[in-house]
Amino acid sequence: MDIKNTKEILVAANEIGLVVAQALKDGAQMSDVMIVVGKIMGDLQGKVGAAISGASEVPAEIKDISVNEVVELVALQLEYVPKFVNVLK
Repeated sequence: MDIKNTKEILVAANEIGLVVAQALKDGAQMSDVMIVVGKIMGDLQGKVGAAISGASEVPAEIKDISVNEVVELVALQLEYVPKFVNVLK
């Protein structure tokens, strides 16, 4: 079993995190909610939809995870570190 669905959830969570970080960068405002929801329903709809559709498979993927797959997930997460740093500058 591969980790396709787990990766999709990780990507969606990070992408949403980037949107939230960008929106809250200048402080929390009511308009931020609409910006975040708009991005999720618009730009991120495909990534979020893919993550949700395969979410039920994640426990089985994690139960069967190999060291190589853990490294793959860590590498994927590390790709987001500079993106978060850029957003929070």
